[in-house]
Amino acid sequence: HALRPEGDWHALLMPIRRAAVGLALAGRLVIYRKGKPADPNDFRGVYRLGLPRHD
Repeated sequence: HALRPEGDWHALLMPIRRAAVGLALAGRLVIYRKGKPADPNDFRGVYRLGLPRHD
């Protein structure tokens, strides 16, 4: 919503998803589904993005 306050933010969903998948495959991002890491090549629905943990 912050990127497109005029309301047409749905058009950004696929480019953001593609970027997230690319970053996840490179190990720079983690995609979470229901609080657990998801396979970047096979996830659906609502997801969250986070930085990888380096413990």
